[in-house]
Amino acid sequence: DVRMTKDSDSSGLVNKNPDVKKMPVLYNGKTFDDIKISRYKTQIEALASRGIINGKTNRVFEPESTMTRAEFATIITRSLGLEIKEKDIFKDVRTSDWFYPYVGTAFSYGIVNGVSESEFHPNGTITREEASAMVSRAAKLCGHNTQLTTNKVRNILSAFSDTAKTSDWAKESLAFCYSKGILDSNTQKINPKECVTRAEIASMLYNTLNISNLL
Repeated sequence: DVRMTKDSDSSGLVNKNPDVKKMPVLYNGKTFDDIKISRYKTQIEALASRGIINGKTNRVFEPESTMTRAEFATIITRSLGLEIKEKDIFKDVRTSDWFYPYVGTAFSYGIVNGVSESEFHPNGTITREEASAMVSRAAKLCGHNTQLTTNKVRNILSAFSDTAKTSDWAKESLAFCYSKGILDSNTQKINPKECVTRAEIASMLYNTLNISNLL
């Protein structure tokens, strides 16, 4: 049951931020040679066909490679169809950097933070708990209520053997992502501090857009 927003050109949840837009398919049949056996093949193709995520080359995606903070800011901005808001915030994100407009936009919408007030650390890699926090903020923009009670967070995360390794600031986001199927809850461990792969981030974003009626 897709409920239309006032924004006539896009579907989505009723409470979504009006700036969030459904991205159209631009490249039908887009795929990569190295994702044929990836469990996330469908999700990667869905995002690539909409111009949300790119391969490392036209034919190579590198699904098991890690993703930088700059790359993540870029694809999450594209996935929500957000208008670019260029902001000169961080010393290590210069106007000449290809990711400059995307970092500014993702920061403006509260999806990403700096590692300090003046630094973004654009080439740093993203961990699973960091990705969960950013995806949860994106889900909130899409109209989801991402707040969970302390008990619900504890109950969801108690299913995993390494919950104690998660950072306090990430627990609610991780629990939200598991509760909505953004992260696969059929695993034994969260591995919160592990670097998340490009394929896994594509899956998280695909799942977020899917439950937000934006695919």
